[in-house]
Amino acid sequence: MKTKTWKKIGIIFGIVSVILILVVVFIPKFFDLNRYNDRIVSEISKAVGGEVKLGPISWGISNGIWLEVKGFSIVDASAFSGDLKLSRIYTNVSIAPLLSKKVARARKALENSRYYDEARKLGNLISSNTSNFSTSSGKFP
Repeated sequence: MKTKTWKKIGIIFGIVSVILILVVVFIPKFFDLNRYNDRIVSEISKAVGGEVKLGPISWGISNGIWLEVKGFSIVDASAFSGDLKLSRIYTNVSIAPLLSKKVARARKALENSRYYDEARKLGNLISSNTSNFSTSSGKFP
């Protein structure tokens, strides 16, 4: 190929790269999951049969799609005994399986769980695919 052709391919590749980087950085800023907070709380309340409180939700794209909830509690649930209080929930979902309409979590963690057994039951209730489940008071990425 000629030098002009390679130059055009390089320019096109550069433009596409810049657009992808901008999408990855700015899409999470424009799409606020907190506007769905009431709906999420309602669905979880129906599933567990108790009072649910859900804190601020943040998300982003970095080695998959990650989701973080700061503050989560379930009180008087009929699905399990005891109350559940978590200071933080973090999960990372792989993108490739999402394209085929499957959810494959790369990592899931619950921080500062007061009741580990109830936290595990909740994790099993939400999804039977519990890969890399942990409770910790350490740092998450």
